Amino acid sequence: MKRLHLVKRQFQRVTVGQDFLIQDYQKRAKGLETSLRDLDAENAKYDHLLKEHDSNTDLKEDILAKKSKGARLLD
Repeated sequence: MKRLHLVKRQFQRVTVGQDFLIQDYQKRAKGLETSLRDLDAENAKYDHLLKEHDSNTDLKEDILAKKSKGARLLD
């Protein structure tokens, strides 16, 4: 009977330790998931800003090309 209680206590200690380890992993995984979500949102924001910048740059280049073409026609 003593041996049964000893094995039972040892088993309980091991399971408590494993439970703590699993909870720690879950907590870290949740933090990493949140971090990845934030990085994805930031990436999307900067992609959008880059597209806007490229669009504005193309528009400015078109305007400058038209102005220089018009200036050449006046010469």
